[in-house]
Amino acid sequence: MMSSEIRCCVACDFNDFALPNERAKIIAENIYDKAAPVPDLTPSPDRNKFLHEVLALVEATCQELNITLV
Repeated sequence: MMSSEIRCCVACDFNDFALPNERAKIIAENIYDKAAPVPDLTPSPDRNKFLHEVLALVEATCQELNITLV
């Protein structure tokens, strides 16, 4: 896996000759998907773990702030 600095540079290198949607796809696939994986219908263990960590943080924050989720 590439470091975030290298991935960022790779995306920036495409700035001069890639179309905006091509840059967006590169950034989405190489940075966002790895940094914040969103589960699909059959999530991988990594994506499922990430989802549960986010849910736990949201629930804890809501409890602290006395917010009810519906």
